[in-house]
Amino acid sequence: DGTDNGKLAIVEDSLEYHSIFVGHYTLGDVQFKNFVSVWNSHAMYWKVGKNFAGTDRPHVVDSLFVSDNSAPFAPPGSTLRFLGPAGPFTFFLDNTTFAGGHVGDGVICAGQHCGLDQTAQGTQSMCNVQYVLRGVKFEGIYGEQQARHIRFGISGGNPVLPIFTALDNSLGGYRSIVSGKLGGFAQLPGCVQLGKEYDYGIGCDTPMRRLSIWSRKDQGTLQLRGPGYDVNPVWASPTFGLNGGFLIKDKIWGHGGGYPAVVKAGATYALDVQDVGAITLAFSDSLLGSLLASPDNVEIIVNGQSCTLTSQHDRLFAGAWGPSPGTTRPWCPSTLNLPPRPPSPLPSPPPSPPPPVS
Repeated sequence: DGTDNGKLAIVEDSLEYHSIFVGHYTLGDVQFKNFVSVWNSHAMYWKVGKNFAGTDRPHVVDSLFVSDNSAPFAPPGSTLRFLGPAGPFTFFLDNTTFAGGHVGDGVICAGQHCGLDQTAQGTQSMCNVQYVLRGVKFEGIYGEQQARHIRFGISGGNPVLPIFTALDNSLGGYRSIVSGKLGGFAQLPGCVQLGKEYDYGIGCDTPMRRLSIWSRKDQGTLQLRGPGYDVNPVWASPTFGLNGGFLIKDKIWGHGGGYPAVVKAGATYALDVQDVGAITLAFSDSLLGSLLASPDNVEIIVNGQSCTLTSQHDRLFAGAWGPSPGTTRPWCPSTLNLPPRPPSPLPSPPPSPPPPVS
């Protein structure tokens, strides 16, 4: 019937230690619960993911990621870094603690390898993931100078498109943080340029969300006009004009195809395309509407035609890599008009990390 028919599986009470890599390349509807990663070179390695089917459960919950590279049991190269996935979906971390160090790259790094080698490709890749944090704690973090709690892109991954959103104070009180390479967003009311702790991103007290313009054909370079994009474009890598709203078509991990962007929820944007019948818009994800008990919305004007999208819009016959080949989708998906589910209560907190061994 066009809905995602994935089924949730749970990895529970797993302990990982003294490993170079912990994790995987690609994972679908699999949750990590009560997961403990300690004294590893990579606390987590995760390249490709998706929204869970039919549930608002987090990808990682009630878990602990900890390291102390000065402890006698720490192997050489032990670091605290969570190399996370990217793509057109929402990645949800709930009631999880990151503690210790050493932190080099960053604690939570969004976009392991997503858009790798984009300089040679001349494109950006559909890496506009939304990281949602709730009850996430950073305790005793140490590293080079001021260690980064978050990072945009890692290991050649796209540093422009990921978005971090907090449902509480997990991001220091900011509701959303977007890449510092999208400098126009720093000019918006309620937004401010941040320091190294947040990877020099732009912290906002209003929600920022992803917009994916899926297209069955290459429509050339598009320009998205609206809040955050009223600046001169930087055409050099890795921005390729995106800071000024210029969008280049690309695929996600070799599949699908479209134009990725970051938008301010509640705002109005406009663009022109060659063939409106070949596109399908996708805004945010229903997970956020459910967690907030209030759907986000945005108005997109395409070739003069207005489309009001909410986070709860119809996503039938659309998967992790966009609309299914051979299906016909309206360019402006309708709202499902389903009431969002109430926010899930926070589970009990995980145990505090043990003190460093002197």
